[in-house]
Amino acid sequence: MTAYWTPRTLLVSDASLGLRAEEVLRRFFPDHVSTIWDINTEPDTEARAIVSAWPWDIVFSVHNDLIFSAQEISGMGLALNLHPALPTIPGIGHDVIPILEQHAEVGATLHEIVEKVDSGMIFHVETLPVPSGASRSWTRQVTQSLCLQMLEWSAQIIRQAPSVREAREALKRAGNGAGQQWGNLRRTRRQIANLVEETKRCDPASPIMQ
Repeated sequence: MTAYWTPRTLLVSDASLGLRAEEVLRRFFPDHVSTIWDINTEPDTEARAIVSAWPWDIVFSVHNDLIFSAQEISGMGLALNLHPALPTIPGIGHDVIPILEQHAEVGATLHEIVEKVDSGMIFHVETLPVPSGASRSWTRQVTQSLCLQMLEWSAQIIRQAPSVREAREALKRAGNGAGQQWGNLRRTRRQIANLVEETKRCDPASPIMQ
């Protein structure tokens, strides 16, 4: 019989994906704690209070804009981010850059959270081809779906591990992250907003506007 453990588990997400992420995690960690935070509508005070109620064995960051501090990360045994883009697009812009630059694929990346954003060990990457005429909304829907699929995949692996250390090793063995590298170009929110505004001005019918 498999010896299951009951890690103290935290989910940090946003309004667009939080409830669906909770449904996934509830099947594996029914007693997990969640905080759903919207960067556009509320301060981060309550969310950070929950994050700081550590130590946490496992933290899942899913479609999350809350950047953890070094102190917060120090209270996490295994902190995982479900990044809604391929490693070639660290930071933000996952629903804009693939369309503007006409990428052949979009994807999602499971990686360990460290102090520098989107630079931790990559455990697994999922990809899908970009069809002709793909829109910004299509990209968001697809990458969100991939994040949820990878959340389920990783939660199942972690649930069967007897410890944080074993969970990390199991993810490394099961994933395809070996050899994956993060891209070097990191865009700011202002840069992405400017790209969208410039596209809107020059090409109002662009898929970025859809």
